[in-house]
Amino acid sequence: MPGPGPVACPRCGTLTARVHGYHRRQLADLPVGGRPVVIEVTVRRLVCPSLDCAQQTFQEQVPGPAERYAQ
Repeated sequence: MPGPGPVACPRCGTLTARVHGYHRRQLADLPVGGRPVVIEVTVRRLVCPSLDCAQQTFQEQVPGPAERYAQ
């Protein structure tokens, strides 16, 4: 699980650690020995503290193979 530290809002860049909730992601890979491989990652949904920002909540991004749109 990613660290409990603050994360920058993807829209305005304001740092926040205020958690709105949690979301589970499943990463699938090629089968090994005929068995499916699934990695489950829990990420935080955070609240942007900036009142001027249109992005009210966002999910933190996990670096590596769990990055957005990674294949």
